[in-house]
Amino acid sequence: MTIKINFNITNHKKLLGIVKWLKEIGLIESFQLEPKEEQQPVKETDRFIAEMIKKGEENFTKGNVYTQAEVEQKMKVWMDSKK
Repeated sequence: MTIKINFNITNHKKLLGIVKWLKEIGLIESFQLEPKEEQQPVKETDRFIAEMIKKGEENFTKGNVYTQAEVEQKMKVWMDSKK
């Protein structure tokens, strides 16, 4: 019997763990992953994160940093604005 289920690509690690476990206990015989074209934005996310890290490193090198107290205050303000 074959079952086809579409999963969100962001959950791929959880899905792989579940599928591997199901195979180990003998519930499934095999599995095949087929990424969809519309799931490619993950690569955009990877690029965004890499660029964010690069800019952060550049700012650090230039001395543009926050103290821990400043970060905590900014986080508190941000969290309060989300309430």
